[in-house]
Amino acid sequence: MDRRFIFEEAEKEHFTRLTREHEAFCQVRVLTYCVMSNHYHILLEVPKRPDVLPTAEQLLELLKGMEFEEDYTRTKAQIELFRVAKDGEGEKALLERFFRQMWDVSWFNRLLKQRFSAWYNHPTGREGTLWEERFKSVLVDDVRKPC
Repeated sequence: MDRRFIFEEAEKEHFTRLTREHEAFCQVRVLTYCVMSNHYHILLEVPKRPDVLPTAEQLLELLKGMEFEEDYTRTKAQIELFRVAKDGEGEKALLERFFRQMWDVSWFNRLLKQRFSAWYNHPTGREGTLWEERFKSVLVDDVRKPC
């Protein structure tokens, strides 16, 4: 971020809404967060990718909860085309593109920052990212586990 104080009340509310949407989609859990005037902190619980992945219908439900309707509409149409063509491998590859974005702290932050930047830039005519550098992350072990 070019050191501007961009997070006024409306921006904080939108950022929080996007955070919750991406939390649901990425299948992570926001434990706590703090949005300040020019940056944010988030403590996430990121589970392992499950052995049994969501079905196409479950993935579509997750996409339906996102801000951009076209992601849901486009993905639903692509899945239907694969099914009509009886192309199970094509459908599987499409789903895998989404699954790579789930259960991953890097993808969560990337998607959140991209979507917020696009939302913020649109009405102002601004272009590019709002963020100066890649996010910083620290691994926090579960302190409840016995040593």
